[in-house]
Amino acid sequence: MKITCCNFYSSAGPLTYREDMPELTWDLLDGTEEVCGYECHMAQTSFRGRIWKAWYSTELPINLGPWKLSGLPGLILKATDRQGAYSFVCTEILSNPEPIYEYIPRSANVVSRKDYLRYEKLYHKDPQYVIAEGEEIFVLRNDQQGLTEFDEFWEIPYNPIELE
Repeated sequence: MKITCCNFYSSAGPLTYREDMPELTWDLLDGTEEVCGYECHMAQTSFRGRIWKAWYSTELPINLGPWKLSGLPGLILKATDRQGAYSFVCTEILSNPEPIYEYIPRSANVVSRKDYLRYEKLYHKDPQYVIAEGEEIFVLRNDQQGLTEFDEFWEIPYNPIELE
């Protein structure tokens, strides 16, 4: 199965890349937790630099989960990384007869995963440049001190979900 990753980092249009759904090796652990009314079992895996703990329910025999996490004998209803930077928690399960469609914007720029991640990092390191595509822009903040211009070199904290 292929997955498409898409983000809207640029006014030039979204960036996308496609890759195979990863085949994760899970360690099934002792411990259960109720999530959304389902008894869930615990498992752990390492994926692209992060260690993930997941809770899955065999009552829902679907081997998928949030983001790129999959491959357990039941639907993953909760997942957190060891550092606590990322967390996915199912809050509701509804039955919907409508089909699910994959949406890829027509204006999407298809790039390699490597280029996508490089652009994502640049977006965080120098967002003014990426947003303006090299043109000069001014970013203002309105706070208790009034309207303030950000300095020329502000950054967005960069903590990517994939470290490798």
